[in-house]
Amino acid sequence: MDNEITDLYEEAEPFSVDMEELEQWASSRETSIEIAEAIHQLAHMCAWDPDTIWEDPSFQQFSAVMSHAWELADEGVLELHWGEETMVRGR
Repeated sequence: MDNEITDLYEEAEPFSVDMEELEQWASSRETSIEIAEAIHQLAHMCAWDPDTIWEDPSFQQFSAVMSHAWELADEGVLELHWGEETMVRGR
């Protein structure tokens, strides 16, 4: 199941989102833009609610979002934030 969700990102059609709205969504949740974008893309692909993924992700959703968020992040980014949680690259 874990790979099934992660594989969706690889098979996904181009995803477009209003960056200003996404930045506001991320900021209001104290969440890194990369995580916000990964959440919204997953929600779009699976017809899930992004707020539900953000608030209470399944293990598979969390793993897929974080994997994709690190792919979106610049190489020099060492930390991403999901609300009050700090994710460190390589951990």
